[in-house]
Amino acid sequence: MMTADFADIVRDETSGKDYAKTLNIAADAKGVKLQLNVKTTREIESMELPRVTDWKQYYYRFLADYDMKIEIDGQKDRVKGEMLHELMFL
Repeated sequence: MMTADFADIVRDETSGKDYAKTLNIAADAKGVKLQLNVKTTREIESMELPRVTDWKQYYYRFLADYDMKIEIDGQKDRVKGEMLHELMFL
């Protein structure tokens, strides 16, 4: 019922992990249509997590701009702003 598309893939130099700087989420089900675009503007924080596995795990926090269009039973709304989002490689 939901789709997610990832774009602007970059590689973190410290971890060697790839991640998307742009995320597009869409949904269309049961009278609800949603289009959410999240564009990362900068990395706020990144760290290797404490070792609890045989492999390295990482945490990232980003600042991003978002633009969301939503329609519920024919009623439309749109919101834009700035947000924090997080990513973990476990």
